[in-house]
Amino acid sequence: MDSPLLIGLHLAAFFACAVVCHLQLARQRPPALHLTEFYLWLSFGGVLGGAFNTLLAPHLFNGVFEYPLVLLSDVWFEDAHRVNGPSNPGP
Repeated sequence: MDSPLLIGLHLAAFFACAVVCHLQLARQRPPALHLTEFYLWLSFGGVLGGAFNTLLAPHLFNGVFEYPLVLLSDVWFEDAHRVNGPSNPGP
């Protein structure tokens, strides 16, 4: 497959996954009273993810496995959300 086409497909897949994740976060956003706690836990998760990618992933994986794992986890979480329904339906 041609490299520019392959890069375009990967960028499109990553963009689609990012949009799905951001839409889920927007839908599950709590009422204004609890927004500070929501964003605090969201940023804490980002810190944990960044620490994992920086400190642990280079020692655990001998290749680039985070990207396919993120794509698969996005599909899995979206499927689980459809089956179980939203955990927080929002305001």
